[in-house]
Amino acid sequence: MRVPWIQAFGLLLLACAALLVPACQSPLASNTAAPTAGALATGSGPTPAGTSAAAPTATLPSLATAAPTTAPTAAPTLGGTPALGGIAYQDDRSGPDVLMQSYVNAINLKQYVRAYSYWEPSNTLPPYAQFEQGFAGTGSAQMALGPITTGAGAGQVYYSVPAVLTATQTSGATQMSAGCYVLHLARPEIQAAPPFQGLRVQSAKVQAAQPNANASALMTQLCADSAGAAAWTPQSVDPASIDPSRYLDDRSDALQVLRSLFNAVNSKQYARAYSYWEPSNLVPPFPQFEQGYANTASVQLTTGAIKSDAGAGQVYYAVPVTLKATTTSNTTQTFVGCYTLHIGRPEIQGAPPFQPLAIRSAQVQAAPNDADTTQLMNQSCP
Repeated sequence: MRVPWIQAFGLLLLACAALLVPACQSPLASNTAAPTAGALATGSGPTPAGTSAAAPTATLPSLATAAPTTAPTAAPTLGGTPALGGIAYQDDRSGPDVLMQSYVNAINLKQYVRAYSYWEPSNTLPPYAQFEQGFAGTGSAQMALGPITTGAGAGQVYYSVPAVLTATQTSGATQMSAGCYVLHLARPEIQAAPPFQGLRVQSAKVQAAQPNANASALMTQLCADSAGAAAWTPQSVDPASIDPSRYLDDRSDALQVLRSLFNAVNSKQYARAYSYWEPSNLVPPFPQFEQGYANTASVQLTTGAIKSDAGAGQVYYAVPVTLKATTTSNTTQTFVGCYTLHIGRPEIQGAPPFQPLAIRSAQVQAAPNDADTTQLMNQSCP
């Protein structure tokens, strides 16, 4: 018979098989302090070949300073429909805190394929069918995080994340548990070829707790053998920044996908940049994609009013953009166009792998540097 908490919160316990397995030990206790999340950068790619756009290949630069982005008209959120309880959709791997929030967000939206995607494949990860069944009696879940620590070595970054978990079952019963999650990311700048592997949960150690338990002490105990050498705190940054000092890997909405793309380009993390495009015959092979940025120093992104359209379980977004590119020879070029993004609604994606919000196509054309780009953007997305 399954432990009730396992039934209520699935992989939160299943990740470490019988709660404690060797996989729950991590190399976090390294003496090498890991860089903050802002120092982790990845890359994005040029407008895909085969579109009718004039792709800013050699001139899509990366941003040396925070680029102001015009506030777009708010597009409907993927999780904001009444049927899903009005919960905003969050799919963010930019740091350990937002990754764990995204995981719980997927559970609360009953998007179990997405929840499963936040875990690294391993011999302790159950098959998807078993993972999904673990949530059969789960109504909702909440997670509170303790102090996060981090460590790095040999091109790998780890985070130790203490958490208190509260699950409300469909029967109305409430259960509490404390856990320690180990998250892992191979440094994006050394991921030289697709597929890009973002931040994911590598292992977890979780145990049931009584409502009156000292949760802080329990979290500390569970993370004792996986604590990192340095404390981790989230960066305070301009949300519109795509500066390479920031690491942004966020697919929560169309604007964040484009910001993540050009944050990756600016950070020279081209495998990550490539990952924001849906595979298709419009996207060139990765070597050609990467080569397209050989002369790019930086890119600044401005967006216009975002349009959305949904039907037959699919959601599309049209995003007008202005790209100000600086080449390695210090030449500035301006491009204006429209990016189309797509996602199959997460709640109807029935089996792994999860397909996140991604860029389907782009039509971008060169414009004079002194052009009225606002007017051009208003005409760029039909």
